[in-house]
Amino acid sequence: MKKIIIIVSILIFIACDKDEKIDSSLKIQFSHTIDDTEIFSCCSEINPDSLIYTNEAGQPFNILTLKYIISNLKIYDTNNKEYLLKDVHYVDASETENTSVIFNDLDIKNYNKLSFTFGLNQIENIDNQYLNENWHNSMFWPKNSITTQPGGYHYMKLEGFFDIISQSYRCHTGPTFGGDYSFELELPIEFDANQNEKHLITLNMNMLNWFKTPNNYFLTSNGIMDNPTAQENLKENGLNNVFSIQE
Repeated sequence: MKKIIIIVSILIFIACDKDEKIDSSLKIQFSHTIDDTEIFSCCSEINPDSLIYTNEAGQPFNILTLKYIISNLKIYDTNNKEYLLKDVHYVDASETENTSVIFNDLDIKNYNKLSFTFGLNQIENIDNQYLNENWHNSMFWPKNSITTQPGGYHYMKLEGFFDIISQSYRCHTGPTFGGDYSFELELPIEFDANQNEKHLITLNMNMLNWFKTPNNYFLTSNGIMDNPTAQENLKENGLNNVFSIQE
């Protein structure tokens, strides 16, 4: 008799759990704007012969390449408990398949904060750590024992032309001389994963803000991979107001 009662109880528990299971998902969309306009519907649509933007220093420029790494992507509930969504996510703004990521079967919680690291921190940015990722060749940071470059990976590759169409710039951020120029950000969000709903968060990168506040950044044809000052200036600008959550 006891065995029958136990079996019935288990079946009831399983049935209840099945009835209460939700299928709530979160999509994070990565957008990249200047003056509220998305700069990449597709890179191939950008005219490389046109300098259509102007930075804070008054330099006309365009953007032909934007690739970067987001790591330790997390959301937090209202009790400040963190939920890791993804260890590392690579974005190439010319490829729509990696400008968004979907997470299914969220815990039944109210969420109010999102955090991430731009780039890879010093502990995680290890030479050949992501050798099997399809972005390894694109984002690796060359190792050079003579110049004490440690290897690892770029945080961002931002490239284009400025001032005149034949003059190129390359804002390549990363672990210059072993320094850690990655940075962590927390941004407020608000959604309840209590029902069978699909939630959307748009994480926007305001491109002009890389070049201003607190540092007025001048584009140059010299690379910055061996320039700690430029790396620090871009880090400080990135911490200020490059990223925001768009409704």
